[in-house]
Amino acid sequence: MSDTTTTPRPTRDSERGWLTPSPVIMAVVSSAILLSLWFAFRDFFALQYHYATKEAADWGHTLFIPLIAVYVVFLHKADLFARPLRAGWTGIGLIMLGVIWYAFTWLGPDSTFINSHNVRSIGVFLALLGTCVAILGWRSLLWLWFPLLYVFIFGQRITDKVLLEITYPMQDIATWGSWHLLDLLGYDLLPRSGNAIEILLPDGGTYPLDVAEACSGMRMLMAFLALGTVIAYVGLDRWWLRSILIACGIPIAIVINVFRICTLGILGLQGDEFMFGEFHSLIGLIWMIPTFGLFMLLMWFLQPLDEDEDGNRLRRGAGSAEDRKSAPVRFDRSVLPATITAAVVLLIGGLTVNVAIAALD
Repeated sequence: MSDTTTTPRPTRDSERGWLTPSPVIMAVVSSAILLSLWFAFRDFFALQYHYATKEAADWGHTLFIPLIAVYVVFLHKADLFARPLRAGWTGIGLIMLGVIWYAFTWLGPDSTFINSHNVRSIGVFLALLGTCVAILGWRSLLWLWFPLLYVFIFGQRITDKVLLEITYPMQDIATWGSWHLLDLLGYDLLPRSGNAIEILLPDGGTYPLDVAEACSGMRMLMAFLALGTVIAYVGLDRWWLRSILIACGIPIAIVINVFRICTLGILGLQGDEFMFGEFHSLIGLIWMIPTFGLFMLLMWFLQPLDEDEDGNRLRRGAGSAEDRKSAPVRFDRSVLPATITAAVVLLIGGLTVNVAIAALD
């Protein structure tokens, strides 16, 4: 009598030999990659940190952009690791291209355009994109494209040469809106002259309220667009609904900035100490609270349009959330050499660039 029992075929995963690293190993490797990126582009990150801390009222929000991006990645962690990840070796080429571009902006022609913080950030972005592709593969960009672009667009200081084209019109709008709001509140005003507002005092004098370029609301607009963009991406699924919510950040920024200027002007009547220093920045932070409330109110109105006929929200990703969460984190064996190669390219490229910068002063 022959034995008809058959040996079950090994699963594809066991045939491929997927790597399933522990959380400790993943944390160590992630830290090593982040340190390699910091070493390669340390001057860029140091300058960005300087802008965010020294000009906190305008660019302090850039410190929170990477944390928001990490949060978005965490939301899609189950989808990202639902299938084993394979290395994308073309990412190494992107890393090299990013390092070369970064070096060119430091060591190339002495041009105010090339030697620019924003132009230099393109090299940093290419290297970061290449690192993700090399270690996690191209498929990972289905969930990483938004966090990467979000950091690139909103996580850096925008040069004044770019902002000035929009700053001047917004400065006029802020002055016009502030004049009319103060008039509506019952304050006696002289006719508007340029970007200056003069409030008539009871003793016959005037109190000048100058709406400078810094008060145009342009930097506030960048912060509000960053807030509206992440709220739209996380809270809505249809692209046109997201576009509506993000576009609403423009009028919201203009209106809130008018209220901020009027608040400073009214408080300034009580003493000039309310117009300058930390209190000036504090007023801007306080007005961020109702701004967040406005975005959430708009979300409340738009969410019913983001539902199907049965009243359920459209969600990305296949399978139930429970199935995706139960899947272990698996990597192809090619990820290990790709990770090492990415770290080595970043370290060598960063060392070369930093030595050249120091040698050429």
